[in-house]
Amino acid sequence: GKVVWFVLLCVGTVYAYAWDIIMDWGLLERWEPGGRRWFPYRLRSHRIYGYTLFYVWCAVSNLAGRVFWALTITPHGVFEGFPRGVTTTFVAVIELLRRAQWSLLRVENEYLSNPSNYRRVNDVPMIL
Repeated sequence: GKVVWFVLLCVGTVYAYAWDIIMDWGLLERWEPGGRRWFPYRLRSHRIYGYTLFYVWCAVSNLAGRVFWALTITPHGVFEGFPRGVTTTFVAVIELLRRAQWSLLRVENEYLSNPSNYRRVNDVPMIL
């Protein structure tokens, strides 16, 4: 049971992380200028925030936040040496920061991938 739980936890965490980086944030673009590479992607060339290190930090901290959250849902007591209130507060703050960061990069991706405003909505009908 523990091995299956751990494998599924890892698969789910890696899948959600990859979805954040590739689909939600759109951080990677295809790149093969000089032949075949083992990883034919690079950080997208059009970015709002100027520093590459910012995007690297976001990718690493997003993975760390996802791992911390995943460890809190495991029934096998990963944080047994710490008081439950401390770990809950710590992971909640990390998750809050991760989601705020996710929102910034998601909005940036929408802004950059929608230059012609073709997804703009002028009128939202009211449901009464």
